[in-house]
Amino acid sequence: MTNLLVSIIMPAYNAGNFIQDAIKSVRAQTYQQWELIVVNDGSTDDTAKKVEQLIETDSRIQLITQHNSKQAGARNTGIRKAKGEWIAFLDADDRWAERKLEIQIAYTNTEQADVFFSDAFVVDEKGNILGQMGAGKGMFCGDRGLSVFLEKNQVPILTSLVRHSVFEHDLFDETPGLQNAEDYELWLRLLLKNKTFFGTPESLAYYTLHPAGSTATDRTAFFAVNTALLQLAKKFPEAKNRLTEIMGTKTIAWLTENSRGKKQVVKAAKLYLDAHSQTLTSFDVWRLSTNNLIQRILKHYKAYYA
Repeated sequence: MTNLLVSIIMPAYNAGNFIQDAIKSVRAQTYQQWELIVVNDGSTDDTAKKVEQLIETDSRIQLITQHNSKQAGARNTGIRKAKGEWIAFLDADDRWAERKLEIQIAYTNTEQADVFFSDAFVVDEKGNILGQMGAGKGMFCGDRGLSVFLEKNQVPILTSLVRHSVFEHDLFDETPGLQNAEDYELWLRLLLKNKTFFGTPESLAYYTLHPAGSTATDRTAFFAVNTALLQLAKKFPEAKNRLTEIMGTKTIAWLTENSRGKKQVVKAAKLYLDAHSQTLTSFDVWRLSTNNLIQRILKHYKAYYA
C-alpha cells in the first residue's frame, strides 16, 4: 500500500530562526500522505508564531505547546497524538530530501522491518555539505544487529521511520541523564526485544551542525550513552555482561582522553563502577590520580570478564 498515513513528530525549542525551513522540507515531500505534529517544548522565542503562519495554509500541520520536557518528552507527546501507521521524526533545525518518505514507504512494501532509516548529509548553517553521518545499511536484528549498534548509534533519528505499533510498549526514556542519547537507548532497547531495523542505501536528510545543536558536546554525549547502557544492563540481565563490557571500554577510553577534567573523571568512574555494584566514594576517586584510577577500573574490568 502506498497511501499509508505517516505521522511526523517535530520537537521544537527556540527554533524560530530555522523551523520554517524544516517544515518546508516536509511540505515538499513527493509522498503527501502525512500529518506534522510540532511540539513547542517551552520555547521563549517566536517558534509558535512561525508555525502558526504555516498552519494557516496547510491543515496537516498541528501545533502542541507544553512546558519544557526536553527532546524525549516532546517526542513522546507527539507520539501520543499521532494517527499514522508509521511515525517519522525530524528536528526543527534539520531538513529532509524531497523523496525521503516516498523512498522509505516503498521499502516497507519489500522489506520486513520495524524501523527503517538511512544515512544523512551533515551540513553547516549555510547548507554546505560537510560529510555524512555514516549510518548502517542493510538488515539489523538479533545478536549481530546488537553488536553493530553497540559499536555506535547506526540510526540518525531524522531519517527514522518507525511502525506505530512499536510505541505501544516502548516510548523514549525521559530520564534526565539520557538527554542526547534517548534515541540510541530506544534503538538498543528495541533490538534487545527482537525488533528489526533496515538501513536503506540512500542519504535522505540533512543534519545541521551548529553550536546550538543538542549533540554539540562529546562530553555530554559520553555520559548520556553510558547512562543508557547502564540502565539497559539493569533492565536486561541476560545482556548485562555484554552491555557493561562495552561501557567499560568506552569509559576507559574516555578517561584516558580527558584526564584533565577531574570532576568528569569522578562522574565517569562512579557511573562505570555502579554497573558492577562497586563502592567508590567521591573522595576516593578525587584523591586517586587519573592514571591510578584508570588502572583500578581496568584491573576490575579484566577480572570481571576473565
